[in-house]
Amino acid sequence: MSELAFLFDESLHKIKSLKLPFKRSFWINSLFITLFQRFSLFFFALVGFFILTHYSLSNQQVGTYALFQTIITMMEYMKMGLLRNALIKFIYDNRFKEKLQEVQSASLVINIIFSALVIVFFLLCSGSLARLLKTPELETLLYWSIVLIIFQVPFNHCEIVQQSRMRYRPIFFAYFLRQGLLFLFIVSSLFFQEKILTIQHLVIAQIAAMILSSGYFMIVSRKFLTNRLYIDKSIIAKLLQFGKYVFGTAMLSHVYKFADHFVTAYAIGPGLGQVYVSYYSVVGRIAGVMDVPFLAVADVLFPKNAQAMATEGSGLVTYYFEKMVGRLTALIIPASLFILFVPGLVIKIVAGPDYMEAVPILQVTMLFSFLRPFFTQFGYTMDSIGKPEINFRVNLIFLVISLTSTYLSIQWFGNLMGAVYASSFTMVLGCIVFYVILKNSLNIRLSNIAQFTLITYRDLFTLVKKITIRTA
Repeated sequence: MSELAFLFDESLHKIKSLKLPFKRSFWINSLFITLFQRFSLFFFALVGFFILTHYSLSNQQVGTYALFQTIITMMEYMKMGLLRNALIKFIYDNRFKEKLQEVQSASLVINIIFSALVIVFFLLCSGSLARLLKTPELETLLYWSIVLIIFQVPFNHCEIVQQSRMRYRPIFFAYFLRQGLLFLFIVSSLFFQEKILTIQHLVIAQIAAMILSSGYFMIVSRKFLTNRLYIDKSIIAKLLQFGKYVFGTAMLSHVYKFADHFVTAYAIGPGLGQVYVSYYSVVGRIAGVMDVPFLAVADVLFPKNAQAMATEGSGLVTYYFEKMVGRLTALIIPASLFILFVPGLVIKIVAGPDYMEAVPILQVTMLFSFLRPFFTQFGYTMDSIGKPEINFRVNLIFLVISLTSTYLSIQWFGNLMGAVYASSFTMVLGCIVFYVILKNSLNIRLSNIAQFTLITYRDLFTLVKKITIRTA
């Protein structure tokens, strides 16, 4: 089987033959490391969130911290959208084969400029943003985050450089250190009689973890980093030309993803608004666990798609998309059904009895969760085949639809359920539009996706049967 064959065929073939260990391959090694990274990060986040909701913070404080995290994550996500896809695309572009240092330097320059603009924005607009979201505590937290943004510059640059070379092990350890140190702080707070775990202390712990993990990342990446900056204005302009659409898409998609947080805080008001935001934050944490596999696959698949487009055309990209979405849909359906039937148990375990009002939100979310792999992979695929402008325009339209429908749904269906009805409607409509675009661009077929979904169940059943017989 070719080395470009997808993970599941190779791994299932090896497992079914029961000849371990697996042979080394790009897909197995890269996806295993990336999946382990994603699962470890969600483990830290989920257990940390469990401690915060059960022992440390009130519902209102959880909502405030969720808004802060959403804003900071959105800024980093936007910057990575501006830089990562463009750098990877240019590195595999034959026109820049002899100018890799210039391309890498241009990415760092854009990184620094963008971070400086974010810092200026927070200095000037933190108060206005806190008032808009009716959360006064946000202003001080955003001022503190300026230090965090400064040390994100080397961290994000090293991450992009490592991923562009398809080296996922250093990325895993850097993120493990970054999230693990924050997790250790949260856990250690349980051993103090005096309450030391506050939102302000959480932000300070994040800053300390970012400083240490950035130092580690720079040390392990030093052989790939340039010794000096090569300022090539034409390359900077080309990176921005490509990255501007991905940047815009990242901003729009992130606002869309957390529209329930922002619109709920704005529409309901201080106090109660943060409480409802905390409910949506709980549901988001649970749904985020199921996002781990296809986010990990996307991290590995994007550079491979870019490479495939440059060497073999769109046919291989179509194959990757159909097979990946089919396999992931097969895996997400059983997990969604389990949560759908016992939502109260899941809520109690993750967040505690104070968040039981979030049960109907979780049920509606799980009802449409089988669409998440298709919905999520559309953007990564369009960027990887060199059509980021289409991705941007579609996301702009759906952001407007999402914000409008969320605000109207809160008025029509109430503070609790309005936002989740709106997000479900937007996801269904989005998948219909995305399918039409992908069918025209890559000849994606739903029948092929469904076939791969059924094949996954067949292969898993065969695997379990063989293991059971061998064990017996």
